[in-house]
Amino acid sequence: MRFKEKVQIESNLTSQKKAVTILEMLIGIAILSFIILPIIHLFRTSQTASIKAIDVATATEMAASLIELMKGKPTGYYPENGCKIEGKKYYNSLLGIMSKFGDKDKAELSEEDIQTMLIHTFQDLPTPSAINRFKRTLIIEALGKPKAYLTPCGVQKQPSLFRITVKVKWVNKLRRGKKPTFRLITLVENKNPPAFQ
Repeated sequence: MRFKEKVQIESNLTSQKKAVTILEMLIGIAILSFIILPIIHLFRTSQTASIKAIDVATATEMAASLIELMKGKPTGYYPENGCKIEGKKYYNSLLGIMSKFGDKDKAELSEEDIQTMLIHTFQDLPTPSAINRFKRTLIIEALGKPKAYLTPCGVQKQPSLFRITVKVKWVNKLRRGKKPTFRLITLVENKNPPAFQ
């Protein structure tokens, strides 16, 4: 009898050891998942942050290059009193662009208008398009009290300052959520010589 009891006790001990081993394994998997899940979340968060940084850098570069192009354009003149701007010359000056796409106080150009202006500015060379991922809006506003300036059309009253705003909006985003709009603003002084000093 003693032998049978001893065998029974040993078999109970081995089955208890197996149960403890499975329980230990389940606890180990749970602890490992608590360690790995934050690391996976960290990778996902860093990927989203780098996509956002690339989007902001691209929007900044697009807006800054357009602002620099507009800052480099001469002020020009208003097409009035028999003095005309013909054809592609509208795109050569700030006031020409304002008279083509708006009025004396404000002009707003859509992405298609910007592409047309860039093609005419660079003598029909193809320009990179931003229509696939971003959409730009160019706003030129006249600021300040008009003053007399000398122009190729004689003395004209023109604004002394222009505010140029470029808005870049995401059309096709890689990440979810609200589509942000990036805005860059600069002021440009009238480059025409004053009529009276």
